[in-house]
Amino acid sequence: MYTDTDEILIDAMRPVALNGIANPASHGDLLDRAVILTAPVIPDEKRQREDQFWAAFAAAKPRLLGAFLDVIVHAVKTLPELELPPLPRMADFAAWSIAATPPIGWTPETFLEAYRENRGEAHQQVLEASLIGALVDQLVTTSDWKGTSTDLLAVLNDRSTEALRRQKGWPQSPRAASGLLRRIAPSLRANGIEVEFIRQGRSRSRLILITRNKKDETVRPHPTVRSVRPKIPPPADKADRADAKSMADGRVPLVSGPHPLESHPVPPVPQKAVVLLRTLLRAKPWPRMAAIRKGWDKGISGVVMDRAAQVLGVVETGEGDGVIWALRRRSPDA
Repeated sequence: MYTDTDEILIDAMRPVALNGIANPASHGDLLDRAVILTAPVIPDEKRQREDQFWAAFAAAKPRLLGAFLDVIVHAVKTLPELELPPLPRMADFAAWSIAATPPIGWTPETFLEAYRENRGEAHQQVLEASLIGALVDQLVTTSDWKGTSTDLLAVLNDRSTEALRRQKGWPQSPRAASGLLRRIAPSLRANGIEVEFIRQGRSRSRLILITRNKKDETVRPHPTVRSVRPKIPPPADKADRADAKSMADGRVPLVSGPHPLESHPVPPVPQKAVVLLRTLLRAKPWPRMAAIRKGWDKGISGVVMDRAAQVLGVVETGEGDGVIWALRRRSPDA
C-alpha cells in the first residue's frame, strides 16, 4: 500500500569498474585512486559459450559466497584492533585489504608491496600518456629548474620536436603549460621528481620549482598484482614436494576432473592446511564441514581448507552440507 513519508537519505558506495583494450583512464587524479588489473589471455581451447560459463558460475556460486564471507568476517573482526603500517592512497581500502589477508594466505607486507607496485604502474602510464612527462624528466636530469609558467612553455617548446608540438593537447599558452604540469605532478612525485608552485619576492610572483629527489624513492611499476606471491615453505617429503610444485605457479588444480571454470592465479595455499587435510583423509573420508571445523581449531579458515582440497585433488560426493571428501586412490604403479 502506497503512503506518503518524510524525506529519506540513503548513503551508499560501491566501486566503479572501467574496462577497455587500452587503459581508459589517463589522468593522474583518477589513476591514483585506481587498481589496474590486466586480464590473462584465454587460449582458444578454453573458450566457452556464455550459457556454459553462467551454468558453471551458478554451480560454484555457493562456495564462492562462503569464501567471501569467511574473508569479510575475519576482516570485520580484526580491523578495529589492527596495528596498521603507514597507509598509502585510498587508506580505507588498504586497511580493509590488510585485515583480510590472513584468510587467503597473504601477509600485510605482500598486499602492500603488490598495491605499491600496481600504483607505480599507474603513475608510469600517466607519464607515458602525457605530452610533457618525458620532457620534464629530462629538464631536471642534471640540476633543478625554477621559472615562471612562461619560462616553462619556452623550455618545453625548445626541447620538443615540431611533430610533438603539432599534436592535439600541446600547450599553447603559459597557463596551459602549468595546468598540464599540475595534472602530472602526483605521478612525477611518485617517480622522484617534486613539483612546487610558489610565490617569491615582494611582488609575490608565481614561480614553478622542479627538483629531483636526491634519495630515490621512485615507485617502480609492476606488471600485475597477481605475480606478487608469498614464498612457499620448503617441502617436507616427496608428497609435499608434488603439492608445492602445483602451488608454485599460483594455480590450483581442479577438484574432480575438468571444470568449465578456469583456474585463476591465486596466492599459494599454506602448507599446514594441505598437511592437515591429507592427514585427516588418509585415515578415512571426512565430511567437508567436519574437516573445515578441524581447520578452524588450527586457525585455518574455511576458504583455505577448500583450496587445500583443490591442491590435493580430493574426490567430492554428496551435495550441500552433506559433501564428503576423500583422497583419490592411486594405482600400485603410481
